[in-house]
Amino acid sequence: MMVQVAADSVVVFNELHYNPEGSTEDGEWIELYNQMGINVDLSGWRLDNGVEYTFPRRTIVPPGGYLIVAKDPANPALAEAGMVFGPYEGFLSNGGERVDLLSGADRLMDRVDYDDAGEWPVAADGSGVTLAKRAGGLASGKSANWVASTQTGGTPGVVNFGERGALTRHELVPESATWTFEDSGVAPPATWTQVEFNDVGWSEGEPLFGTAGGGGGESLTVTRDLVQRFRADDLAGATQGQTLADWPDTATTDGAAQSATAGGNPTFQADATPSGRAAVRFDGNDEFRASLPPGIGATSGFVYIAVVRATETQVNGGIADGDGAYLWDRNLSGLGHPLASVKFQNGKFAFQKRHDDGSGLGGPASVTPVSATEFQIVAIRRKVSSGRFEIWVDGRLESAVLDSGGALTPDPIVIGRHATNVNGGFVGDIAELLIYGGELTDAEFEEVGSYLEVRYGLETDFPGSTANTPISAAAGTTYFRQEFAFHGNPARTSLRLDSAVADGAVFYLNGSEIHRVNLPDGPMAHATAALSDLAEPSVSSGLVVSSDALRSGSNVLAVSLHTAADDTSASFAATLEGTETPSDPAVRTGLVLNEVAGAGDAVFFVEIGN
Repeated sequence: MMVQVAADSVVVFNELHYNPEGSTEDGEWIELYNQMGINVDLSGWRLDNGVEYTFPRRTIVPPGGYLIVAKDPANPALAEAGMVFGPYEGFLSNGGERVDLLSGADRLMDRVDYDDAGEWPVAADGSGVTLAKRAGGLASGKSANWVASTQTGGTPGVVNFGERGALTRHELVPESATWTFEDSGVAPPATWTQVEFNDVGWSEGEPLFGTAGGGGGESLTVTRDLVQRFRADDLAGATQGQTLADWPDTATTDGAAQSATAGGNPTFQADATPSGRAAVRFDGNDEFRASLPPGIGATSGFVYIAVVRATETQVNGGIADGDGAYLWDRNLSGLGHPLASVKFQNGKFAFQKRHDDGSGLGGPASVTPVSATEFQIVAIRRKVSSGRFEIWVDGRLESAVLDSGGALTPDPIVIGRHATNVNGGFVGDIAELLIYGGELTDAEFEEVGSYLEVRYGLETDFPGSTANTPISAAAGTTYFRQEFAFHGNPARTSLRLDSAVADGAVFYLNGSEIHRVNLPDGPMAHATAALSDLAEPSVSSGLVVSSDALRSGSNVLAVSLHTAADDTSASFAATLEGTETPSDPAVRTGLVLNEVAGAGDAVFFVEIGN
């Protein structure tokens, strides 16, 4: 008869690696999981019976957190596992045994009495996989709650199995990653793209990497979903102080051409921005009215982003009224009540939104005040993927409010004033206004902000083209390496690459090429030149690349950056992200026939895979 022992399951056993691959048992470890919504202090708690270990003072497991007790805490397989303690005394039995978790008062907190036979999963006994609980909240004493992990080495420090249908995001190479690079002008050994290559002696730095003049950034590269564009530099033939009659919308790829008609006397300023670019000046009574709507879908994301400077204190209004000065508003079309406006409230920028049916009036306001002397980049964004309306100033997300998902179909725009209030005018300069009929990816959004920053000579938090880390202009080809650890299942993981490259580059994952930019086909050499000299970086966003070479454990993303012939400028930045589809612990793959020899072969064989 089996006797169930009641335990105070606050912190519980979650995963055991009791028989790792190889002849040594030093790879053993035990994982505990905190089921509570509060910190749990394990000071003086201990493991007993199968192995013995007493937790030191101030051992705190955070809510929903994991803790590893290892035979060898320096085990490289646990380098990314978070909280790792040990070593414990003794070894976990390969044939199964009881392990208890006791409090400092010797109270039984949890118990697992595992086996390598019967109803217990046998694959965890020496194959390299672990004994993993199906879900952290299940009882430890029931064999039905345990399965073999779906990947070699298990999942130390993280959830064993994701929720069915839930995806796990892995930030493999973040934007702020420190890369090693070689820009001496001499080709490294052929193994430089491999994990095992020793890059000690290479330089280190963070993106953006660039030579002087590499990746200028003064041209707009993000034109997907660009529906309207008003830029003062496009006012052909205008002279300093000239009163303007209209302002052309130059975003014609959406199939709609128009000019916004002036009201009042807006004027052209030829040398307004720090970089000497033009702007349109408004005196509080001026406006430009568009006749065509931007064509943004009722439930689509959108971005309005502009370079503006207030030349005096603006008239303030409320977020739920029509008072005060407006940077832009809507030209009433009679199609409902939609608003996607920017006005001034308490000396700050405010995003006034309202749905087509009149609901949801309000919106977020900036923290940064309106400057009366400096140009600022102001953006509003309906980010459907995050379910919110956002306001940004100079590359910083200042505030956001939840989006109910209701219909909001923006009307034609009025630039510089409220739709009807003659006192609702902006006093200042606008150099450029861009409208996108989609939320843009984060990389695209930053690329647009970077373009505006560079073109108009501003200093913002957008990732501008000024290199964080300089590289040699004499190198011709520069080599980059970024090592990272991955503890998911490679077979269930897709990879996405974001990059900005000038002039050409080849990307390798663990020695296998996964992407090539502006370079000829065929083998690469140190002297291989890019196909063309790019004045602006070639930007890829969310590019799906092969994950065939991805490994569980150590990996390296390696990049060779090439200049064009007779050119010395170059720039580079990249991020890599993985999305893992969780395995279902209820579905076991079992044994499969992997290969069968032909019936007429002299040596007949059948290969079986586990």
